[in-house]
Amino acid sequence: MNQFRFAVGTPKGQRSTVWKAWTTGGEAYLQSRMMGSSTKVSLHSDGQCQWSMTSEWYGKNRPGEKNAGRHITRWQRPKITDDTAALAFRVIIPISELRIIEDSQEELANVHWIPSPGQEQAQVVECYLTPALAGRNLDFPYSHLASLELSDSKLFVLLSHSEPVTSAQISQLDFLRNRAQEQLARMSKPLKPEFRGVGFTKGDKGERGMIEFVPAGGNGSLS
Repeated sequence: MNQFRFAVGTPKGQRSTVWKAWTTGGEAYLQSRMMGSSTKVSLHSDGQCQWSMTSEWYGKNRPGEKNAGRHITRWQRPKITDDTAALAFRVIIPISELRIIEDSQEELANVHWIPSPGQEQAQVVECYLTPALAGRNLDFPYSHLASLELSDSKLFVLLSHSEPVTSAQISQLDFLRNRAQEQLARMSKPLKPEFRGVGFTKGDKGERGMIEFVPAGGNGSLS
């Protein structure tokens, strides 16, 4: 397996957007459908990671500009040791950001559905890059979603668990909602219920990730 799609919630009920994880050789990638073909997260085998505009989108929409300008943010992930995987990225989806998405054309057949978190909780998908695992057994601290093959017997492993929404995350959601509304207003674009956005996060231990949010509708309920 080298591709995996997931979402939080249920197909016809309140849910997140659909996320895709995939691998090519020694590289791992993440992207949400809300990003279309514009941006993706790249987790490279040398430890360099980035959230960037894709080369295809950048070449079409930023013709003549230097390629280095397409990187939104870059960082170095923790090192992989002989017996320890590296936490490379987290996708955080608070229950307050789940909505019914009325799109009869969206393909949901191959999506893995993660149950919604509880009240005042967020569902977190943690993404790990493992050392070579030939002949080894895996021990997972959380619920296992998928293991995508990398080169040299390594894996890109996705695990899921729920955790309380922090006050810092609530503040970030408020900030992201306000910024999104301001930007759309300047562009004279109306807020639509299906709109989604992401904010880039950095945890207490330096781990990077994204928190999904709904621009429309003001502050959501955490229950």
